Amino acid sequence: MTQGNLQNILMKNLWFLLLLLTLTARAQDGKIVRQTPVVYSDSLKAQRIRVWAGYRQVFEQTETLAITYRSGGLKIEGFVMQPKKPGQYPCVIFCRGGHEDFGQIDMVYTSVLADIANHGYVVVASQLRGTPGSGGKDEFGGADTLDVINCLPVLAQLPRADTSRIGLYGISRGGLNALQVLRSQRRFRAAVINSGVLSAFENLKRKDGAGFEKEIYERLILNYLKDKQRQLELRSPVYWPQRLCPTTPLLILAGTADWRTPPGPALELVRKLYELKRPVRFALLEGGTHGLRGGGPLRDQLLYDWLDRYVRDRAPLPNLEPHGE
Repeated sequence: MTQGNLQNILMKNLWFLLLLLTLTARAQDGKIVRQTPVVYSDSLKAQRIRVWAGYRQVFEQTETLAITYRSGGLKIEGFVMQPKKPGQYPCVIFCRGGHEDFGQIDMVYTSVLADIANHGYVVVASQLRGTPGSGGKDEFGGADTLDVINCLPVLAQLPRADTSRIGLYGISRGGLNALQVLRSQRRFRAAVINSGVLSAFENLKRKDGAGFEKEIYERLILNYLKDKQRQLELRSPVYWPQRLCPTTPLLILAGTADWRTPPGPALELVRKLYELKRPVRFALLEGGTHGLRGGGPLRDQLLYDWLDRYVRDRAPLPNLEPHGE
């Protein structure tokens, strides 16, 4: 056997080994490897109840689980919030905002998400890669989107999750991740985008734009300096509305006083979706800040009306052609 033939055999075996490892990792995607109950302290419960008396019922009627699941060969931290009462419930995959440890889901955050569970949903929320406790590196809308997609097989392992009824809810950067998911996934009955990053270019215009670019984009996004235009476009849903799932109705929420994600890109995206005849509803809340903080009752009403209509009750898509009197 010649040295060239030996090298060819070794290369083929190496390729086969790498393929096998890749397929094995993919087969593990979404597998829950740890699941432990979250116990809220009495002091946290009291603090949340002082904020809103309804949290008393939330703590009494829901449970929160801390989970670790596999995604792209990594172990990713996350949470499940669900009703304590046995049964089959519609589902929501929640996409968090921020990056790395900034905006990570803590116990206060899970209590907020538990309110969605108290409304009758099984909620799964990923911490995303690069967050303390999770493996890998946050790419701010890159490979981390896979961590959201792999929440689908996570739901399949939860006895109370009705996986024929799944919604998607993203806030801020999570809105970007949610829309990226809708480029490839067709299983979501509805999606809600709250103060979403709809144009990555807008972050460069912020009052802290130069620092944001250096500290976030240049540090987290692969090949950013070499391929800036393309990388920003990939993180700007206003550039690719035609690639979004046409059968997933979108509720887009924005606030007029939001300096982090001003509503301009939301208005542009809604206009393009309208031209494409896609099912979309848009609410611009006067005085609303980032995440629509302070707009709780109206924000929650819009959220639950949308989820209940299309996810829980499986309402058909509306007729978008001009009709009627």
